[in-house]
Amino acid sequence: MIQGKTLERLIAFTDAIVAVAITLLVLPLTDFFATLTAGNLATRLQSVTFAHLVLGVLISFFTVFSFWNGHRRTLAPVTELSKSGYWANVLWLLAIVLIPAATRLIVDNTGRLGLMLYTAVLLFGSAVSVWLRHAVNHRVQAADFITSALLVVILGLAWALPGLGSNLFFVLFAALPLHRLVKRK
Repeated sequence: MIQGKTLERLIAFTDAIVAVAITLLVLPLTDFFATLTAGNLATRLQSVTFAHLVLGVLISFFTVFSFWNGHRRTLAPVTELSKSGYWANVLWLLAIVLIPAATRLIVDNTGRLGLMLYTAVLLFGSAVSVWLRHAVNHRVQAADFITSALLVVILGLAWALPGLGSNLFFVLFAALPLHRLVKRK
């Protein structure tokens, strides 16, 4: 069991990793702006490349924030963490640090492969989040699987309809109403 100062340090370390991941999301934007000149400013800011970059960063920022917020709520009441919970946290961190790289993939490769790899990273993170909730609460509910289920749907749509691109992730807006609906039942 992990408890006391060791648990506090693990949570602080986890928060630091999330902060670094969010910072890494912005670096491609910094690179983009570094190449702007007065002569190409308007053209570059109106380009599809810039739109993809901004959309990718926004989607990933809110995804990382959502993952962190769920993680924070899961661990807030915890005074000790089992070995299973520890390893779920380690794998959750792996998913978080993969998101900036996957974001770059989806921005640079808007086709089927980029969409599917990005979605697979998010699905991995979502599944590990469910495992962590189980390790902490010793139970999971149907509502805990909604985001994972929606990501499986997005994965299928990415395969079938890659032309929809990042728009597929708007499906995730259904998570909160579905979560509330399932919790009521």
